[in-house]
Amino acid sequence: MPPDIIESTIVKAGYQYWRNKCNGRAMPSRKDFLPEEMVPFLSCVCLMDVKADPLDFRYRLIGTELVRHLYRDYTGIWMSTLPHQRENSTIFQNLRRTMEEKKPIFYASPYVGPHKGIVNMHDMSAPLSENGCDVDMIFVVVDFAKK
Repeated sequence: MPPDIIESTIVKAGYQYWRNKCNGRAMPSRKDFLPEEMVPFLSCVCLMDVKADPLDFRYRLIGTELVRHLYRDYTGIWMSTLPHQRENSTIFQNLRRTMEEKKPIFYASPYVGPHKGIVNMHDMSAPLSENGCDVDMIFVVVDFAKK
């Protein structure tokens, strides 16, 4: 999805923040991000570490709003250890695409979690790079759409 058709103000705010942090580069680094600047959407942010070989993603940080909508806090856990988030899962494939394309990816996916009344999730995953070339972390912003 192109960013102009995203309905979520939270996801749009996260994308704009990521774009502003690029400062003419293809992608910003984790060091560019300051929690105090992300207050309006910080609770909806997830940072994922990237391991290239074999490809895997680890939950580095999960905002409080995300934890509230999940079955548990996945902080510190590699996706490969979670049966429902391994390589064939939608979330894994979206993170892979973000890493490979080195650009933000926008998507909507059905909500699978403990709370009734949530229809789907609006997501953005955007690459971060310490060296300006290799994606070593992914910045994710998620908003939950209610009925």
